[in-house]
Amino acid sequence: MFNLFLKILQARNEEDVTSIIKNNSELSNKSNWHPLDDKENNFGEIEAQGRNPERALIEKITNGIDAILMKECRDRGIDPESPNAPKTINEALSLFFNIEEGDLSSIPEDKKDKLASLIYVVAENLENKTANFYIFDKGEGQHSDKFKDTFLKLGGNKSKTYFVHGRFGTGSFGVLPNCGDNKYQLILSKRGVKGEKSSWGWTIIRKNRPKDLQSKHAWYEYFLPNGSIPRFDDVEDLSKIIKDCIGYDKLDLLDFKHGTLLKLYNYDLVNSSDIDRDLYRIFNRYLFSPALPFRILDAQVKGHVGPGKEIDGNVNRLRKNKEQLEQNEKLQIQNVELPKLGLINIDIYIAKRNPGKKSFIESEKITTNNEAVFFIRNGQSHGEFSRQFIRDDLGLEYIAKDIAIYIDCTNTPPSEFDEIFPPTRDSLRENKHRVLVEEILLKELREFEPLKEINTRRRNEIISENIEKTKDFESYINDLYNLDPALRKFLRGQLQVTDFSRGGDKNEGEYHGKLFPTFLLIKDKEIKKTGYKSIPINSYVRVDFETDASNDYLFREKDKGELQFTYRGLIRSYKLYNGKLTLKIVPPKNSKAYSEEKFKIIMTRPYDKPLTQEFNIKYVSEITPHTNPSTPPKPPKNNQIKLPNKQILTKEEWITNYDKNDLCEFVTEKNNDLYILKEVLINGDFQPLYEYLKQQNLAQKKIDEMKKQFFLATYISALIIHKDFASDSTYKRETVRTVMTKLGKCLPFILFTIQKKWIKELKITE
Repeated sequence: MFNLFLKILQARNEEDVTSIIKNNSELSNKSNWHPLDDKENNFGEIEAQGRNPERALIEKITNGIDAILMKECRDRGIDPESPNAPKTINEALSLFFNIEEGDLSSIPEDKKDKLASLIYVVAENLENKTANFYIFDKGEGQHSDKFKDTFLKLGGNKSKTYFVHGRFGTGSFGVLPNCGDNKYQLILSKRGVKGEKSSWGWTIIRKNRPKDLQSKHAWYEYFLPNGSIPRFDDVEDLSKIIKDCIGYDKLDLLDFKHGTLLKLYNYDLVNSSDIDRDLYRIFNRYLFSPALPFRILDAQVKGHVGPGKEIDGNVNRLRKNKEQLEQNEKLQIQNVELPKLGLINIDIYIAKRNPGKKSFIESEKITTNNEAVFFIRNGQSHGEFSRQFIRDDLGLEYIAKDIAIYIDCTNTPPSEFDEIFPPTRDSLRENKHRVLVEEILLKELREFEPLKEINTRRRNEIISENIEKTKDFESYINDLYNLDPALRKFLRGQLQVTDFSRGGDKNEGEYHGKLFPTFLLIKDKEIKKTGYKSIPINSYVRVDFETDASNDYLFREKDKGELQFTYRGLIRSYKLYNGKLTLKIVPPKNSKAYSEEKFKIIMTRPYDKPLTQEFNIKYVSEITPHTNPSTPPKPPKNNQIKLPNKQILTKEEWITNYDKNDLCEFVTEKNNDLYILKEVLINGDFQPLYEYLKQQNLAQKKIDEMKKQFFLATYISALIIHKDFASDSTYKRETVRTVMTKLGKCLPFILFTIQKKWIKELKITE
């Protein structure tokens, strides 16, 4: 059986595997193939997994990490399901590898390098976005007679083991739908736990495609000759055989005497054309904080300087490159309560602006248009919100591509977590819980002042660089407003537009807090005046304090402080930024109007006495929601209107993904169910306009006049088109962009070609 295994391992593509099966009497015998998990109707359950090929590969990687942790546990004589076993992944890392808080950046490079060599993802024959993949780990491995209960079983076999990623036992099958046409997956494994003897066992999985009309569906099956998993003892150490098969002499595989090896044939990579760049970034993005580092390698690229690229997650990449971040650190909102998810922290990373260049977050694909807000569990992303959430719902257009937000749900009970996230680990459920989670996140992030401050500063930087282009625009558009009653009527209607405040130009310099705070003062005006804070019994209030603590004082790894409270109610979030500490205080459920109680806050200090403040809480009557009757808007005084700002930007100044054929971008902010137009960004290098002007043979002065007319027509069109999309439940940004671009291609002919004919006819009549 060893030689047959070796032939399949050495196959260069799925056609070679098919040929081996057809020409071998045992493999070609249909009776030697058995349905996966003893179910001929396994097709639907398996095909529901792995909708994203790259994410499906991650499930194999996390299985490898689990196998390493399980081996370390068993080698110490600890039953992984016993009370003595670690309760979390971080506990396991601390016990087995002396890695505290899962921080891979804290361990020496030689130790990290050694850990990374335990798990490999190797690609070969990368062509037309498909490749063969070898995925192997030096973990616990499996006895051949346990294959049916592990590799070949649908359903959880780790449900009682709490320090591993795996829970449902289905994710690892997500690779199968992406394995070429025949869905081949080769499996090799040998038990490697101390005190247990084992042989190498192997099998191959494929998709059976019945061609008769009576069969309703295909199914997945595996090679099981004579009812047993094939095994061999011919070779103890397979490292040389694997290295020869892969053909990369720098592969760091000194031995392979136990563990698991998988080979996937003709695997689809729809989002990756480069292993070292694209797949590297994808793995780092979805495995934000992997328990253990691992390596990826394109075996056909001979320019590698070593055994492959180490993956240790974007959390460690951001830590290593903190000089690329605003104030060289992350921001955090702590103790936020989300439906079903419980109390969580929100970590926020904002990259510094590099004029004319992409920021670190954008250039390294830390986030993408579709993935910018990540829900993390055990270091792995289980679902994301897009940049549209940041741009349109939060109104943070100018930092949308430079910000990454992480919500860590590791401490959420699994049964509650499952209410929002399906087992596929690639999305959020569309239900009431998800809606409430989004609403609370929006509120917390909108009220977090640093985000507004940085976004406004970025906008003002861009405006100051382009002030000459727009200085006459406001007076010109107001002239049009007074000249045309139809335009005046339109702009007085239900068009949701507003000016973007030019406040925030003042640069107060970078805040430098102290390592250990020296004071904590009450900043709230009501408390300072009366000695108490009023709270409606059915609502909440925010209370501000002043301190000189550094921004990371409450969440850094070492020498951090804590907040402690003496209060019967709840503290549902707190934020420390640039000397301002803000608490969200919620009254207890049984609170009564007109009663009072003491509130005490303690800020601990390592090596020193804590800082404290006290004040009274005074409960007041419930807030009764009411709505004011709508009144028609008053006409503007002096016939002057405030409109969304207009900016004409070059390719180098563009703040989103630039396309020379896109006409403009709308900066919007969600307000209840309407999207407010804050700004219109116009592509000053719009290619169709310049192609038109090239054909006109005009003087430069005339061309400048025509460009001005074109950009003004674009702006007015933007107001009108935005109005038609503003009340949709989700703002169709891509559709708006497409509509404006198509209109922009027509505008030169409407504005100038027709104008030529009118002038010509006018001359004839004269």
